[in-house]
Amino acid sequence: QEPAIARAIERLPKVNESFALSPPTLDSIGVEVALERDLRERVAEYRRDACSPSLQTVWDEELSYYLEPALAAYESDRVIGHTFGNEDFQDCIRRAVPDGHQFKGFPICFGHTDIAQIWAALSNAKAAVPTDLLQTRGQEVRFALRVKVHAFPEDVTATWVMLAVRVLP
Repeated sequence: QEPAIARAIERLPKVNESFALSPPTLDSIGVEVALERDLRERVAEYRRDACSPSLQTVWDEELSYYLEPALAAYESDRVIGHTFGNEDFQDCIRRAVPDGHQFKGFPICFGHTDIAQIWAALSNAKAAVPTDLLQTRGQEVRFALRVKVHAFPEDVTATWVMLAVRVLP
């Protein structure tokens, strides 16, 4: 029986040993910083132009920092089917959001790093959740934004963006 198995294995097609995927060359951190900077400018401009010229856009750096574990958890769920750290994220948000405030967040994933397409998805009037966040009014409105770019071979990317807001209704 073993010689038959060995002959069957020999007949299998050979793997092309010269084929290899190129490692990522993308500067993920640089792209994340640039996307966050551009998205913040677009959010503030949208709120001024589409909502009210006097509408302030205030960014909460601490809350923005706390969004990163959620983005990592979403990506791990996509890659391996299991979420790690989601409970930690929820605990961070509970501690960071003052009593009486509401927290709303909107995560979305893209297979590219094109700022125009990302912004179009966030500001599309048909997309109720992100436009609701962009148009938030109330007392002590604070926005948070985090971008996380996961680079894979051949410069394939998973670009996670989370826009969030905390507000005293």
